[in-house]
Amino acid sequence: MNANDSVSSFLRELANRVDNNTLTDNQFQQIGEFLMAFLFQEQDDSAEKGGDEQEDKKEDKQDFMKFIVMGWYVYSQLLKK
Repeated sequence: MNANDSVSSFLRELANRVDNNTLTDNQFQQIGEFLMAFLFQEQDDSAEKGGDEQEDKKEDKQDFMKFIVMGWYVYSQLLKK
């Protein structure tokens, strides 16, 4: 079994556990954090591939600030309570 097969198998099993609601709250939180980081990086990667660079950079900074504020709010206000 190669690395791709291992990752693919792991993610399928993880998706099944999410669907079946068999994850602990901590595990589900970790998956959410991974998802946000992955999507943020994916957006950052796609922004680098083209478009008006000045406008893209301005929007990226605004999106990044929204991401940070939202993450802070969720962490400090929702998860801590």
